[in-house]
Amino acid sequence: MSEAGAVARGPGEMMGNAGPGMLAGLRVIEVADERAEYTGLLLAGLGAEVVKIEPPEGSATRRIGPFLDDQPGPERSLFFWNYNRNKKSVALDLREPSACEQLLRLLGGADVLLDASCGALNEALGLDRTAVAARFPALITARMTPFGDDGPWADFKGSDLIHLALGGVMMNCGYDPDPNLEYDTPPIAPQVWHAYHIAGEQLATGIIAALIHRHKSGQGQDVSVAVHEAVSKNPEQDIMYWVMRHVPLWRLTNRHAAEIPNHSPGICHTKDGRWFITHGMGARDLKNLVPLLSKYGAQADLQPPPPDADLRARQVPGTAASDAARAHARRGAALRARLDLCRHAVARGAGCGPPVGPLAQAARERAR
Repeated sequence: MSEAGAVARGPGEMMGNAGPGMLAGLRVIEVADERAEYTGLLLAGLGAEVVKIEPPEGSATRRIGPFLDDQPGPERSLFFWNYNRNKKSVALDLREPSACEQLLRLLGGADVLLDASCGALNEALGLDRTAVAARFPALITARMTPFGDDGPWADFKGSDLIHLALGGVMMNCGYDPDPNLEYDTPPIAPQVWHAYHIAGEQLATGIIAALIHRHKSGQGQDVSVAVHEAVSKNPEQDIMYWVMRHVPLWRLTNRHAAEIPNHSPGICHTKDGRWFITHGMGARDLKNLVPLLSKYGAQADLQPPPPDADLRARQVPGTAASDAARAHARRGAALRARLDLCRHAVARGAGCGPPVGPLAQAARERAR
């Protein structure tokens, strides 16, 4: 690519994807690393033409694994492939004045600047945010930083793990406490960059709101997201329990955190000693589970839902009925080998099945 605004496209044509989308016809210039590449991916998936700016040696995210066939290389990063689908790329060395001029020309024909450089881009261009807004009044600048633009943490670095820990999400993830309400394991971080997914979706939502505003007013806006703020507002129900009642929640194995640990795990062993997961039991799950347990002689006193039950509903409020159904499911699982159990569960549409991935083989988790 060279001059901005020179790409020919038909009405509603989506660049680099299979069909039109709600953002078709819009151009996004992306200056982003692992923090905000997901935001660019979302915008590309909605139909925008996303042009990623990379240094001549390629984006640093090309060096994030895993790699194809476990062989590192700038064209082999599965991380880079995943988060940069449906994008275009242009190599610019922003240490060179000519490259900065080329980027400014691109911005002249762009609708959105996605910037995760934490001020480095403004420094390279020699323009602060106010000057960029004055030069491109219809441009939407969308920025992502670890801890915001000001305040005591503004200059701190961050990472996926740091944000999940500081934001409280990790406190929801892990194993049950023991009967004395003591944890014998630390919190566990969800894998695969969840902190940046949370912030990325919030930033994408802000961009869409700014586009709607521009459609009405003709004016661009500055939209910013601090990863820490985004994550700290997303640890499920913990925040409102604490804000409204000053009540902490307990993390529970394979279940939502709760005010009172119920020690009703959703994971158990089958007859052949392998892991099996039982889902939360709503009316539909119960309707499918009872015939399965009856087949194994493990139905006991568990009854199907009444004929007028809403099969789309979850069992709320309270969890007693769901806990009882899970207990029956655990007893039934202990009577059958996992493969046999899986076949019957799938055939009947029961909300249970085997875990996948390392958990299925890991000796430490098996011992727990």
